Amino acid sequence: MSEPVKVVKRGAVPNNALMLHGLPDVGLVGLIATSHIITQLKMNEVAYVDSELLPPVVVVHERLLFAPLRIYGNTDLIASFAEAAIPAKAVQHACMHHAEAG
Repeated sequence: MSEPVKVVKRGAVPNNALMLHGLPDVGLVGLIATSHIITQLKMNEVAYVDSELLPPVVVVHERLLFAPLRIYGNTDLIASFAEAAIPAKAVQHACMHHAEAG
């Protein structure tokens, strides 16, 4: 992979939206809260992050495979959501990529 972090778009990513990060940490509160917000607001997956910096895992929900770091959105809000531990270096690269693209 030529780029350390690649954001792969799967849908329209809104411009000028607020961004919420739900990354796993001690207690998983951010992850649980972000999952609840995504569900309640019926947000759709708009992108996922692919990187050699991420752990080599996939997430399985109802027999479907998902990237461990996904981005959901609607017209007002973008939420990054990770179901695996994300190394700090990968988060830094992903945030810089989003800032440059945005």
